[in-house]
Amino acid sequence: MPSETQTHEGGQAGQAEAGAGAHEGNLLAHPHPTVLNAYPIALEALAGRWDTPQEQQAGFAQRFQLAGQRYLHGHLSPTPQAIVSWVPVNTVGAWVMILALLLIVRLGTRRMQAVPGRLQSIWEWTYQTLNGFSRNMIGHKHGATFTPLIGTFFLYILFLNLGGLVPGFISPTAALNTTVALALCCFIAVQYFGFRHMGLGYLKHFVGEPWWLFPINIPIHVLGEFARPLSLSIRLFGNIFGEDTVIAALISMGAIALGASGYYLPVPVQFPMLLFGLFGSFVQALVFTMLAASYIAGVVQEHEH
Repeated sequence: MPSETQTHEGGQAGQAEAGAGAHEGNLLAHPHPTVLNAYPIALEALAGRWDTPQEQQAGFAQRFQLAGQRYLHGHLSPTPQAIVSWVPVNTVGAWVMILALLLIVRLGTRRMQAVPGRLQSIWEWTYQTLNGFSRNMIGHKHGATFTPLIGTFFLYILFLNLGGLVPGFISPTAALNTTVALALCCFIAVQYFGFRHMGLGYLKHFVGEPWWLFPINIPIHVLGEFARPLSLSIRLFGNIFGEDTVIAALISMGAIALGASGYYLPVPVQFPMLLFGLFGSFVQALVFTMLAASYIAGVVQEHEH
């Protein structure tokens, strides 16, 4: 039977091969010293396997350096690997954006004044704009009621999209699990408000017109309802992932050109794409929000009629 040392070394070799395979072909996941890697490295420093007495007695800073070397060579311990697989970096990025939004909102609204300051003025203008958008999309009667939901969709998705433009960060919406979660929130909200405003009469729209075609209409309308979150999630994911991938590829091209030139001047070939990313991040957040508002408007306005 193989010894424990051989087994451990074989496991480390397998982890290294798995880590190398995971990084190949994916520029966004390639190991490089950015804050993206601080998450798995910190997990390794806190929950990794440290066998020697020197490693066990080392402080967090020393363990963090050792964990960084392990990460670059694909030698993460089983516990950090399991945590990263269940809670990936894009999920942590989404939580970071939530905290950032809460902090900015808190700073801008904790001391409301009759003569608003700069940050309070920004938030007041943002609320008025989103409230006007919601009222125009859903209707003046119920639009203001949905401003918090519609505004949260827009601001949160916009911040998530812009995350990929921050050096060393990644757009959480460049992962399907984030966009699917957002689309499911929209889908559940539409169904909830449909039943809330129309009761069981909400089910009538599945029957369609004329009613005697219900054997055909019901499957079509059910598929249409489930197609909405599918299209929302894939559209947002595809556009943001594409932008981030192109930016990462252009940064790599700039690094190659810099190395080939022999000079230490940066080559910002990704700059035009960054400008397009700013525009695209806003557009994709707006498209998602407009579609969510139109779905809600459909059930609310039908109830008004």
